[in-house]
Amino acid sequence: MNNKAQLNIAIIMISSLIIIGGTLYFAYDKIMNIEEKVSLVEYERFIQDLDFNIKKFNYGRKSGSSEVIELKVPNGIQKICFVDRETPRDKFLSPELENEFEVRFDDNVFIEPFDVPSNKIESFELDEKNNPLCIEANNFITLKLEKTSNSTKIESLQVLFQSEKKCLPVFENGEDNIDLVFIGNDYENNDDLITDVNSYLEVFKNKEPFASNMEHFNAYIRVDNAGCETKGYIQCNNYELKKMASDCPNDYIIVLSKRSKTADALLPLRSSSVGNIVKANTADDELVVIHEFGHSFANLWDEYVDDVYLSQHITSVDELPNCDSVGCESWKDLENTNCYKGCSLSSFYRSTENSIMNNYRKSDGKEFGTVNEMIILENLERYK
Repeated sequence: MNNKAQLNIAIIMISSLIIIGGTLYFAYDKIMNIEEKVSLVEYERFIQDLDFNIKKFNYGRKSGSSEVIELKVPNGIQKICFVDRETPRDKFLSPELENEFEVRFDDNVFIEPFDVPSNKIESFELDEKNNPLCIEANNFITLKLEKTSNSTKIESLQVLFQSEKKCLPVFENGEDNIDLVFIGNDYENNDDLITDVNSYLEVFKNKEPFASNMEHFNAYIRVDNAGCETKGYIQCNNYELKKMASDCPNDYIIVLSKRSKTADALLPLRSSSVGNIVKANTADDELVVIHEFGHSFANLWDEYVDDVYLSQHITSVDELPNCDSVGCESWKDLENTNCYKGCSLSSFYRSTENSIMNNYRKSDGKEFGTVNEMIILENLERYK
């Protein structure tokens, strides 16, 4: 190849690199602009969600009740600061925040970095000792809402975890209700525990008959590690669990054993329920806690068949409120029921083909079914 041809090829290659480089820069610049717009959209959605949750709680709950909410925070937001303009505040907490407060004379929610727009949200108040309330934003913030006589008091659950309190309320509806105490096992941080507790409580809020009766429940987190062993099943010292739970109002103890789905695929961990203690593997389906609670709270039995194990614990079908003998006389006149063979033992019968008390991992096993709902409601009547 002659020198002229080589020179032409070199010029073409250099020109191509310049064009490609310019194209990549242009594309990167566009992507960055899109990212900024998406962040703004996410930020606006975050503020809307925050405002909606506070208003919904404020107008829908009675004085003295409380609840924990968790909100996703857009990327780029470092800190969220709430300021109660009606309560004395610490003016020296942050000079930058104080400057924003004075300039934006009507707003009460400020975002760090402070070039992000501030906002005004109605119907919240702060304790004087926590005013302003500034919360580090690590993808999520978790707020405790408490209904007062006229508005909603806001606290940071992250801050409460850092205090010396052993028992943290997740939501409260007053005394003489069903008290659930969650205790984490093998959690690396409290943020993950808060997220999981909220996720399982959302299941309760969306599954009947619990969904229509959540005003009869209180929920707490006992801040400690349950200290359970996980070798095939979750083995705990029940005496120590009850001792830990005694720092909270407690009727039922729910141990959440943190586990990755990968580890669980290699060595499955069985969840269980004995008496008022539920032990749940978090790598399982989201319905695992409500399934085990069905055992503990309403004495519901498994509607799948395990003759080898369960035959050691059952002497009569009369012991099983959600199972029956051939003919299913207990529920034959109820709508949306049938008589399917197999309910704990192969000789017993169940009312639905599948349910939460059977194989809740399948798409047709996501509800309790008529008979189980009636049994749960009978137990809930004690708290009405």
